[in-house]
Amino acid sequence: MNEIIKDIFYDKRNNVRNGLKISQHRFAVWLPSNKQDTTPIDKVRHLAYKDGVMRFLITELGGATNYNAEGYYSDDAKIIHREDVIVCESYVEIKMLKTQATLFRALCNLLCMELDQKSIAGVVDGEMIFFAPTLAYRTNPHKTWHPDTKNIIRIRDSYIIPALKKSKLSLDSKYLINF
Repeated sequence: MNEIIKDIFYDKRNNVRNGLKISQHRFAVWLPSNKQDTTPIDKVRHLAYKDGVMRFLITELGGATNYNAEGYYSDDAKIIHREDVIVCESYVEIKMLKTQATLFRALCNLLCMELDQKSIAGVVDGEMIFFAPTLAYRTNPHKTWHPDTKNIIRIRDSYIIPALKKSKLSLDSKYLINF
């Protein structure tokens, strides 16, 4: 944070800004609108996943914001693709960082599998990370040890499945029923 801004808005003695605790660590995840083979994800399903992610961020991290954006990437053949994405972001206090970072990683790995992606882009404190579960984990997640399995099941059961049900979508995902 710029020193002039810090002097104006930050009370060093009480670690507050405008009377509120400072949440300095940003988590953001991009929800793509296309599968890895470039076929579109059903709009209702896409919005249901957004609702599940937002519910997760609000409940686990204390608040969240989302906005629509355009994403661009080039594939292995150097062809440029454009797709609509929803960016969901939240800020976290330092005392919650380690626990919440572990949950955020689990969320990104779950979304990667659920939205049929090679990887899911996430940002932690300004650094983009591509979360990509291994093939063994993707094909047999309930029999393959992974540090996120327990958290993925909790996130799936507490946030994603209720959002899909609320949108009256079928739970036809091979990953949702495999755990």
